[in-house]
Amino acid sequence: MPSVSVIADSQSLVDLGLLPDPVRGWPLGPWLDHTHAPLSRVALERLLAAPLASVEVIASRQELLEQLAKVAPRIAFSDWASLADRGQRFLASNFDIAPAARAARLVYATRYRAMVREMLPQIHAVAQLLQVSGQVLQRIAALRDDGTFATCVADIEAAVQDPVTEALQRAVTRDVGVELLGFDHLLRDRASPYRARVEALIAAVWTVDAFCSLAVASARSGGVLPSLVSSGGALTLRGLRHPLLPDGVANDVCLEPGERVLFLTGPNMAGKSTVLRALGIAVHCAHLGMRVCADVAVVPRVDAVVASMVERDNLARRESLYLAEVRRVKRIVQAVHDGAVLFAIFDEVFRGTNVHDASEACALLVAGLAAVPEGRFVVASHLAEVARRQVEARAVSCQYLEASVHEGAPQFSYRLRPGVSDVHLGMLLLDAEGVGPMLRAMAKCGSYPCGTASRFV
Repeated sequence: MPSVSVIADSQSLVDLGLLPDPVRGWPLGPWLDHTHAPLSRVALERLLAAPLASVEVIASRQELLEQLAKVAPRIAFSDWASLADRGQRFLASNFDIAPAARAARLVYATRYRAMVREMLPQIHAVAQLLQVSGQVLQRIAALRDDGTFATCVADIEAAVQDPVTEALQRAVTRDVGVELLGFDHLLRDRASPYRARVEALIAAVWTVDAFCSLAVASARSGGVLPSLVSSGGALTLRGLRHPLLPDGVANDVCLEPGERVLFLTGPNMAGKSTVLRALGIAVHCAHLGMRVCADVAVVPRVDAVVASMVERDNLARRESLYLAEVRRVKRIVQAVHDGAVLFAIFDEVFRGTNVHDASEACALLVAGLAAVPEGRFVVASHLAEVARRQVEARAVSCQYLEASVHEGAPQFSYRLRPGVSDVHLGMLLLDAEGVGPMLRAMAKCGSYPCGTASRFV
């Protein structure tokens, strides 16, 4: 297969709640984010946006996160991150760098006494950072099966075991100011190899913190380690739950190897969007090496999880809602057409146009995706007539979220069932909120006001 450019689509992860939105709202933040510093959080977001490429690499990441979940509680991350932050600020400081020669340092220390009084505690802090890093290294040194994490371990090891570090620790023990100043040019001169090692160590602190955050979130999911299978394999998620609803209704979502599209129907408030997000989160987290919020999980490998869920019109680009939807769908379909293996989610697709065109466009989308040999696609829609056309299609699985009406009130079980939903609640909800009766009274009255005026609150 020729190489393909897979969609690097952060918007999909924002829509699923896996990444913060532009104003830093993050629905899954309380579950995912256990970091101890802002730069650790940045590193976590990078990890979340980078699904792994092969079944073997995912298996290595799974093992790493399982081990880290046990190690993380024994690492003093708050102190380690605080020292790393202090060290990073010192390396970036604009103090004049102390000279390497001892005689020149004596003159420097005499001339810049106040500045030296500020610098020496910072050098002490770097030495303490290296000491604490050595203690952390003892806990994580054996965890090298994951390539990205192994690089972090190597960077910490290189800085901790550097001969300069040993000399710095001895100088700190003696605590002679002029001697400590001799390490300033090694730490802050941009041409210094030792500075590069300490910078790599500091970056490793943020990344290790991010990995441990992912491991803690995985352990707290209450789910299982998924089995990753080849791209054409079955998708099996039994007892699937949304991470924020651990006690919510669990559903089984299963697509056999020949079933490529799940067509999901059901009225508003039946839980379609929650199921879609739970599905997207599960498949993406499986590709991060995390546990999945389910009782059984078999997930086919994909190149990316993408979603078309929260499209809006764009006045600046003169895009209508429908045009924005079409362009979003185009990006996904183009990637599939070019050979990318995707798990794609479409929520109420083509809602920005009339019912006739929406039905035709939705049917065409399902027919096209059902013919794709690899990848899995979920289409949620109110267009039940389109779903009914697909009931006999071998590559399409039609399911719906159960709902009923009891004594004039809607009832929801939030459970998936095979088939197509015939429940319509639009007018019922309009009447339940009192809008329908008011409109009928206005239409019958023929003039306004029909009754006592009320104040808008």
